[in-house]
Amino acid sequence: MKTFILLIQFFTRIPIPIEINMAEINLKKGSVLLPLVGVVIGAWNWLVFTLVDLVMPLPVAIITGLFAEIIITGGFHVDALADTADGLFSSRKKERMLEIMKDSRVGANGVIAISFYFLLYAALFISVPDVSQIGWLFFMLPIVAKGVTMLLFGNMKYAGSKEGLGAIFLGVPLWIIILSQIMVLMFLGLFFSYVGLIAYVGVLLFVVGYRTFVYRRIGGMNGDTLGAGGQMGQLVCLFCLVLLWGLI
Repeated sequence: MKTFILLIQFFTRIPIPIEINMAEINLKKGSVLLPLVGVVIGAWNWLVFTLVDLVMPLPVAIITGLFAEIIITGGFHVDALADTADGLFSSRKKERMLEIMKDSRVGANGVIAISFYFLLYAALFISVPDVSQIGWLFFMLPIVAKGVTMLLFGNMKYAGSKEGLGAIFLGVPLWIIILSQIMVLMFLGLFFSYVGLIAYVGVLLFVVGYRTFVYRRIGGMNGDTLGAGGQMGQLVCLFCLVLLWGLI
């Protein structure tokens, strides 16, 4: 329970007034609970979307649902997406890329990445053929995001200073990662049947490509690239689901 509370405090803005002693927690093993953090975020997103959808047109409810995640996370990983885009697409050397990613200012690449991320996200939600599935998508996608993050922990090399937050998760055991993936697949199968499981294959392919790209650029992962990977992973999952629903 302490580990779960710590993860909630780490990945969300939910005010839990409990002080946890980091020395008592093994976050490497406790990271198996990350998909459950996704459950908490997803439940909030679902609730906000559902309530707004009762009184407002669907596009407004979708935009509100997307903003709900920003509220509960403080835009934690969206900021990581912007920093990653600024750094990796800066056409600089590795050391300079890492410096750019640490800069609190958002550059042109970051603005472009965030803008197209949310435009595509909203367009995909509006394109879902069965409107009754949209609420469950708001619930499910943050779980997928945490599953992607867990995959990126696998045999992870860390880029830059190991004083970064992402370095906490260096050395996560393989069995922890596998268990977390089983949890994600169970949720996908429960809500979207075999279509959800097939869509996750697309997510796995994205993870392989994204990991390869990042390692070639900066030699490993850091907090920003981990967060950005999760955000893009859930977008890829939604893209695959919409594609599959359109084909069947």
